[in-house]
Order: sequence, then C-alpha cells, then structure tokens
Amino acid sequence: MKGAVALACALAAAAPSWAGAQARYDASGRRVPDRRGNDELAALMLTAGTYGFRSGTMLNYALDLRADDSWAYWVAPSLLGAASLVGAVLIERRFPMRRGRGLTAGTAMLLGQVGTFAFELYRRGESFPSPETFTAPISWVGATAGLVAGVALGHLLDVKPGQAVYVGIGGVGGALVGLFSCGLARCSTDVGAWALTGLGVGAAATLATAWWANPPQREMRAMAAGGVAGVLPAAGLLLAYQLRDGVTTQDAWVRVSAVGLAGVLGGAAFGYALSRSSRDTAPAEDGGGGVSFAPTFERNGAATTVGFGAFGTL
Repeated sequence: MKGAVALACALAAAAPSWAGAQARYDASGRRVPDRRGNDELAALMLTAGTYGFRSGTMLNYALDLRADDSWAYWVAPSLLGAASLVGAVLIERRFPMRRGRGLTAGTAMLLGQVGTFAFELYRRGESFPSPETFTAPISWVGATAGLVAGVALGHLLDVKPGQAVYVGIGGVGGALVGLFSCGLARCSTDVGAWALTGLGVGAAATLATAWWANPPQREMRAMAAGGVAGVLPAAGLLLAYQLRDGVTTQDAWVRVSAVGLAGVLGGAAFGYALSRSSRDTAPAEDGGGGVSFAPTFERNGAATTVGFGAFGTL
C-alpha cells in the first residue's frame, strides 16, 4: 500500500507541470500537439500498474510470503497494481498530462529496475535468474529511484516523447545486446555484468545525444516495437529447450543468444526503416504518429483518443 501511495504522491507533485503547455512546431511548420498522445497514456498506465504490482511482491517479501505459498501471494500484487493504475488515471484526468511526462517517468523506472536486476544477477553469480533474483528488494529500490528521478526530470525539463523512448531503447537495448553477447561468448556467471555494462553504455550514449539527435517519436516507437518482436523468437526457442530438456544447457543458450541478438538488432533496424519510409505521410505530433485502433470520446469539448498505437507502446 505504501508503494501505491508513494506513486500517487509523486504523480500529484508533477501535476502542475503536466498541465502547462508550450507551442511546438515541426520542420514543416505544422503545430505539434502539447497534449499527451496515446503512447503517453499507455505508458502512464503501464508504469503505474507495474510499479503497484512490484510493490505488492515487495510487501510479500517483507511478510515472508513466497509464490508457492498458495493464492494468498497474489492478493497484494493484484490489489496494489489495480489501485496504482486507477489512481494514476484519475490524477491524469484531473491534471491533464503534458507530452513527454509519462514516457519519461516510465523509461526512468524501467532503466532503474533493469539495472538493479542485472546487478543482483551478477552479485549472486547466476547464469540464469532464480525466483529470488526476480523478487529481490534491490530491484524494487531501483524501480522506485528510477520513477522518482523520471517524475523529477519530467517536472524540471521539457523532455519530448521521442527523446524519452530514445534513451529507453539505448538502455534496455544495450542490456539485451550485452546479455546475448555474453551468451555467445559463453561468459557463464558474468551475464549480469555484461548486461549491466550494455545498459550503462547504451543509456549514457543516448542521454548524451538525445537533445542533439531529437529523434521523432514514431520512429523510436517503431524501433522499440521491432526490437521487442525480434526477441520473441529467442524467447520461444528458450522455452522449447526448457520444456524438452528441463534445463537450459550452455550450448542451447548460445543458440538462443544468436537468435536473440540478430532479432533485436534486425527488428529495431527494420522498424526504423519502415517508419522512415512513411515519414512524409505521418500526422503532425512531437515526433510521433502512427495509426490508432482505439475509439475516441468527448472530454471538455475536445475529442481525445485513448488506447494503443498501431506500432505498440513502450
């Protein structure tokens, strides 16, 4: 419950800056919307729900509950996840969120959680994460610190959605490249260090160039979706080995890593190229666009689209 309250307070503290707006124009002189788009709302909901759920698993850890202790283990994560999601949406309805804020908070939380998870994996000297590593307190601390930092950055800086996704791709993509590169090099228990190094290098490089590159949101969104799609074959192959052998051998992990590395890099490149090819037909937004399958509803006299874009969300 404390995690949900902390998240609600953090979002409320950032609400005054969300409500503000600055006029923006793209290269052709078209007005760029100041209001958050579909990706922003989806990122806010995903961030709030994920953090609430993770706070519930942290509460279970404090109470010494384990996943095999019956259905009671899932009560706190489910309730806190739902409460955080509903609370974030209600706050957003009361204080309309400016573009860039939701993705900044979500990206920072994701980087904090992935980074601390990789560190814990390295600290425990594991080749594959155990259930204890997945629920270790340090990953919750990382998620909390990242969320607070993301809300603060969104409050103080005018971060564009494309820039936020760009840094997220750099950090998480770097961690995946490090993970799969470790598998190909048969680094065994150093997998956490490789993933953490990849995250650090990727995040640092994209942070240093985010304002200079000013990447369009729709291209970054397509890259993220392509990279995620590229990981799926590797995940399927890993599951197949696990179901067949009951354990993932080093040779199997090498093959999974080859598929995963090729999928991440190839999928991201394909998504970027596909988005670039249709740039001229994209609607005006802060680097974004894409087709939406979601309905619209009236709010304060203005039509607002709610849902996910065609390329997905981060």
